[in-house]
Amino acid sequence: MVNKRVKLVRFWSGVLETNAAGQVSFPIAIPQFSGSLRIMAVAYKEGAFGSASQSMTVADPMVVSTGLPRFLSPRDRVKVPVSLTNTTEQSTPAEVQIQVSQALKVISESRFTLSIKANEEGQAEFEIEAASVIDSATVEVVVQAFGRTFREKLDINIRPVVGLVQLAGQGELKGGQSQEISLQHDFFPNTAQAQLWLSRSPMIRFANNLEYLVDYPYGCLEQITSSAFPQLYAQDLMKTLRPNLQNTQAYEARIRENVQEAIFRLMANQTYGGGLSYWPGSYEETWFGTAYAAHFMIEAQRIGYAVSEGGLGQMFNYLENKARDQKLVNYQYLDAQNRPRVKTIAPKEALYSLYVLALAKRPKVSLMNYYRENAQWLARDSQYLLAISYLLLGDKNSYQKLLPKGFEDEKSVAVTGGSFHSSLRDEALALNALLEGDPEHPQVSLMARHLSEALGNATNLNTQEQAFALLSLGKIARKQAPTDVKAEIWRNNTPAGQFTGEDLRLSQNLAGQNLRLSAQGNGSLYYFWEMNGLSASGKVKEEDRQIRVRKTFYDRNGAQIKDLRFRQNDLIIVKVSVVTESLVQDIENVVITDMLPAGLEIENPRLMPSREIRWIRTQDEPQYYDIRDDRIHYFCRVNAKTQSFYYLARAVSQGTFQMGPVSASAMYNANYASYHGSGQVTVLPREGRAN
Repeated sequence: MVNKRVKLVRFWSGVLETNAAGQVSFPIAIPQFSGSLRIMAVAYKEGAFGSASQSMTVADPMVVSTGLPRFLSPRDRVKVPVSLTNTTEQSTPAEVQIQVSQALKVISESRFTLSIKANEEGQAEFEIEAASVIDSATVEVVVQAFGRTFREKLDINIRPVVGLVQLAGQGELKGGQSQEISLQHDFFPNTAQAQLWLSRSPMIRFANNLEYLVDYPYGCLEQITSSAFPQLYAQDLMKTLRPNLQNTQAYEARIRENVQEAIFRLMANQTYGGGLSYWPGSYEETWFGTAYAAHFMIEAQRIGYAVSEGGLGQMFNYLENKARDQKLVNYQYLDAQNRPRVKTIAPKEALYSLYVLALAKRPKVSLMNYYRENAQWLARDSQYLLAISYLLLGDKNSYQKLLPKGFEDEKSVAVTGGSFHSSLRDEALALNALLEGDPEHPQVSLMARHLSEALGNATNLNTQEQAFALLSLGKIARKQAPTDVKAEIWRNNTPAGQFTGEDLRLSQNLAGQNLRLSAQGNGSLYYFWEMNGLSASGKVKEEDRQIRVRKTFYDRNGAQIKDLRFRQNDLIIVKVSVVTESLVQDIENVVITDMLPAGLEIENPRLMPSREIRWIRTQDEPQYYDIRDDRIHYFCRVNAKTQSFYYLARAVSQGTFQMGPVSASAMYNANYASYHGSGQVTVLPREGRAN
């Protein structure tokens, strides 16, 4: 749902030739616009150059200016002021009418007649209501004056107060089996979409995981890498998921563009020390993130992607220097009986760095030998990485000595920062290393089955777990034996399609339907379905899961506004507070999202509230923040000490507006989340008192 609310006015003439007097003309058709245009010209002849600029005022005899908010939400009511400016020397009556598209409704008088004096303004006010739909809408104001018609047409989005709801399922059918799939829903009808994929490749079961990575909404270093890395080895699946790229050349170009763009974005995060920062513009390097990005770039470079040798070399130097730090850290894990244990280990980042350097043919043998002789300091996945590092050097004896038998007696407790380890991620990383050095090892099939089951059954997996699992399974899937299974697809007992061997995607008229799959032949048929839409009720379950986030409104004097009633043009201070309810550990990489109601707009985000509002004694700094028209994201580390972030908003439009909850969630552990504070906001006229 995209509209261009702000339509830029710009023209480029190209090279023109002047007449004998040095004059040139360039006719333009000016669109709906009033204001000042800057005209700039650059002239040259042989070696001489010159330039000039001049402003030109563009105005109709009657200038129409409509005061709409930037967006609306379902069931919002907004008062729309229309200002009429008479730019002539004579008075005139003016008839003003408002017209709206189907997603909106005028709930006031739709037509007014005004008398506007020369060089003065008049104003009409209308009220409109957004329907219970998610759509793009238009508002057009038509003015009859001076015997002419003047128009202003604006686009506006009706966007949800809560996010997209996504549902998915997958499974496997043997020849002769059938499967019923219900795609019933309670979404807004115009937002409900459903798709079904069928394939002989087991990778289709993980389509949702790959879509999740490719479309992940935030742009930190780890997530950029996780989005691009699996695409190196899941190209067939990507082709099925992106049906508009079925043309081979276009498909390959899009994949290459995705991966190459990721490489460029990652390199843009490089600091003077050679490491990469977690967020753009930061100078704080991330050890694991640098090793992860270097691992991705090594494998991308192997298959022909352009990688800066100088930049990659600096990353290797950084990893070498970091790996020399032989400090030890505490490590929590579960033993074979699922009892919590703690031991001291070498940082997982150190052994991952040594593995990456071995892949790059820059092994640090002395450090590898040091950790081989102190293997008691190695976590289970680190043992795999060090063993494979030796195998890459041709040292099979050290490989066989170090290689563990599995993860059954050591499953790491998940962390939300640092090396981002979890038991699933560790096993996926170990499997990926085995596939690099010893793809025929008996552990490969066992670990692949574990990962396949986890991806198919687990929910709320983070980007690390999904990226390394898909990376490993994508490599294995390329070696799958062919089958001849076929299938018929039925929609409400009516034939909807046939699967004959080529990957099949169905997307027309599936949402709200009941499907049946019937497989024939030998082998397995794998299917995956997904459905998404926006909840018609707009309700969100408010809860706190190990994190507690709250939003509070204040006026400029520090008085709390509890009734959510504001005056137009009021400056509002929004305080967002977050704290963990877990006393065990800090929660890293938490994203807080606050979606504004339509009647409010964020003030200049570069002005810190504490500089403007004296009563704010202290405010915390997020690690990173991202501001959009209708929302603000804070990224931070949450602990037992309450952190408070402030931003300034302005009440700009009168009306009643739906407000969604403020949310906080750990990007690498969905068990940590909080949703709170949905309601309805009222913006009243500036004069008078609120009831």
